[in-house]
Amino acid sequence: EFTCACWKPIYSYNFLARGGETLTSIKMPERLHLTPDGQPLRGNAVLHDCEDNETGTTMEPCLFTQAIPPLVVSASPPNVPGTGTPLTAAGIKLLNNTSALAREQIFDGIINGQSKSWHNGALGSTTNGQLGTWDNLHLTRNGFVDLPVPIPPGCSECVHIHWKWARWFDRDREFNARFADGPPQIEGPPGNAGQVMIPRKFPASNQDVKIALVLNKTGEDDPTDAWLLSNNEALSQSSGAIVWYLATGKQASDTFFAHGGFFSPLTGISPLDVSISVTPTLSSVRVNDEIGFLLTARRIDTGTALTSFSQVAAVLPPGVDFSQAIFSGGVNVCSYTTFNRTVLCKLVDNDLNPPAVSVVVTLYVIPRQTGTLRQSAVLRVVNTDTNFSNNRAEATVSVLP
Repeated sequence: EFTCACWKPIYSYNFLARGGETLTSIKMPERLHLTPDGQPLRGNAVLHDCEDNETGTTMEPCLFTQAIPPLVVSASPPNVPGTGTPLTAAGIKLLNNTSALAREQIFDGIINGQSKSWHNGALGSTTNGQLGTWDNLHLTRNGFVDLPVPIPPGCSECVHIHWKWARWFDRDREFNARFADGPPQIEGPPGNAGQVMIPRKFPASNQDVKIALVLNKTGEDDPTDAWLLSNNEALSQSSGAIVWYLATGKQASDTFFAHGGFFSPLTGISPLDVSISVTPTLSSVRVNDEIGFLLTARRIDTGTALTSFSQVAAVLPPGVDFSQAIFSGGVNVCSYTTFNRTVLCKLVDNDLNPPAVSVVVTLYVIPRQTGTLRQSAVLRVVNTDTNFSNNRAEATVSVLP
């Protein structure tokens, strides 16, 4: 686990009518110059949590969609998955289908106090001229965002801003137990997940919110109209991006940014370079036979202490069953989550700290279909990684009849 701080730059207004005046609308932008760990925003992703079998669009499909297991039958640990038909399908949709936006963007987060889905042929689809809305921002000092699926929670170093969580987060399932039965931002009784997190006291807010990601440049910190700042300029890795929260109120009073955001600071943690490799124990395997993959995590430099929140993670591809995962030292324990088919192996302090410079996890799987088995792995660290690109690796083997 790691320290995570919540922040809420809330702002609001009250309209005091005089002589029969009424408020039509008021535009209230908020500028967020975020510099996580003192560095600019280099990698930025805009996400929508897909649910209820949303498909997305041709250019921006829902990714990593899987059926959510039924409700658990026991509220006390260990949570036991229920039986029956899966309730929905979960996944994510990415703006421009990327976790590293290259150009300025402006997009809808809330429309008339609500979110809109991306069902084809339904409200929010492109078939009737209406677009859906987006749910959250992941903003990092690294070149791209480590996505929360298929390996949750994703992007530990990111600034996270969620104004909506998926409806299935409100249900106590095997997967959701990892998040302490729901994200802390979902307040109140069950049923709040799936709604945008805005004031709901009578009258419920009907606010609109757009989000803009724009280049950090001189002369745009106090614009006449912040809604016009996004003009497709290239985002800079050196100066980073600025986030504009563009709220429009249409009632006599309203509050914006009540949902807040959260961030895990790395103050005092030195940078380092780590890498991971994936090596199969066989060049080919027969269907229904077990095969192992050596997931080797290495220290590239040896002068900096590695923090305790570090993980070797691997997602099983379709058509493969999990067998077991064993650390080279035999001390650490790996866990396997059936919902997202993910193996997580937490490293302890001494695994990659000198004199040790590498650790190996042997992942055993059983292929159930012929073809090419492509197994990948990720090494996650909290430290500022000086070479983020070598934290992922994959290997392939042939599966024979």
